[in-house]
Amino acid sequence: MTKIQEVALAYLLGAYLSDGCLLWDLTDPHPIWEVKDEPFAFCLSGALTTLGSPCSLRYYSPRGTYRVRERADGNLGAWFCKVSGTDKERLPKTPRELVRPLVAGLMDGDGSIYKVEGGYALHFAGTKSFVSDFRGLLEGEGVRVGKDRMKILESGKPYHPWYINIESFLAAGLNFAMPRKQDLLAHWCFNMIKSSKPNPRKIAIAEWWLYTVYSSLLPCTPEDMSVSDGRYYVARLADRRTFKEAETREEGPFSLYNKE
Repeated sequence: MTKIQEVALAYLLGAYLSDGCLLWDLTDPHPIWEVKDEPFAFCLSGALTTLGSPCSLRYYSPRGTYRVRERADGNLGAWFCKVSGTDKERLPKTPRELVRPLVAGLMDGDGSIYKVEGGYALHFAGTKSFVSDFRGLLEGEGVRVGKDRMKILESGKPYHPWYINIESFLAAGLNFAMPRKQDLLAHWCFNMIKSSKPNPRKIAIAEWWLYTVYSSLLPCTPEDMSVSDGRYYVARLADRRTFKEAETREEGPFSLYNKE
């Protein structure tokens, strides 16, 4: 498995835990996502294509959603169940070099960034047991997270919303894969740099993130995105060198994953 395939697999695992489900074909499970953001759908299908897993991408006009699914001859669903449980009970131990794409998949699915008075807020909310593991993973990377304000939904499921400190998220080199959400992080950085009350620490973090993480990505807009661009965005999450180098460098397999 190449480095880029490991990155794609880590991203898909995060996206499955946050926003995917399993579709059972006789006795075999296959991951499926139904999302409203077209760039998110392209990132998912691009990652599946990179991994060599057969997939389909369709737009459903009545719902205004995109459906991405692994086809019947794939085996990702069984692996997802093996490493995270049949009901997403846990976040599997992940190699350090693959934390960034895993986090990007989780944040693309259940994370959000939006404008608030005086700046931006970074937020995550999930309903599965793995959420506590995700908090621990972020804290292990030095990211400051807010209080888990758990509540019970009408469906009876626990709901875990909490805020993430943007400064520490960027300092850890973390990111989204979706261009729209990446751009909002970049806006936060630009605001810090041109602030009338400059904070040297925040400026240093903002400049580092902009020039080492954000600027290495393709300069395309969501409207221009394709599955090919989705592959590129996922690829850049864990390797700042050229796409060609990331695609051809061989490394050991992602822990526990065996395509055989």
